[in-house]
Amino acid sequence: VQLREITAEYIAAVVGRYAGRVPRWDVVNEPLSTFGTQASGSVWDDLLGPGWIAEVFQLAHAADPDAELWINEFGTDWVPGKHQAFLALVAGLVEDGVPLHGVGLQTHRISVAGPDRAVFEQQLRDFANLGLEVAITELDVVTSPSDPAAFAAQAEAFRRIAQACLAVAGCVEITTWGITD
Repeated sequence: VQLREITAEYIAAVVGRYAGRVPRWDVVNEPLSTFGTQASGSVWDDLLGPGWIAEVFQLAHAADPDAELWINEFGTDWVPGKHQAFLALVAGLVEDGVPLHGVGLQTHRISVAGPDRAVFEQQLRDFANLGLEVAITELDVVTSPSDPAAFAAQAEAFRRIAQACLAVAGCVEITTWGITD
């Protein structure tokens, strides 16, 4: 009960303080386990139960009904089964009428390989087909400093990712992560 009250007070205070001035909030970040498909096991999962995600979106919406509300997840493009798990979570929120406007896909590439452009484009489209905007967030592509072809391979990876976003009408932005890419 105490965590629920503290969470509600925090959301009301922060979102309410900036109501009308911040157009978009990332309300929930990384609700799934880092390298898996189950809930992250956060304190909110443990103490508030499975409905906490919908609850915090409702609270944020009440604090600023005009703001866009987003959910972000890591590794959906390469962790086995994670795209399907995240899509099911998001689809359930949409089906339940939760005020959700967009999905951010943290796209940390651990190598210059992948993602397959067509597969990634479909993953973006899956969320757009739910009536949501989708963004590629935290995009970075790791390279080997000793590889003379690293920059060309990195550029190719960025090109594939950008082309996938540009091919999906609901993909509205790409945000890079770090200053070295």
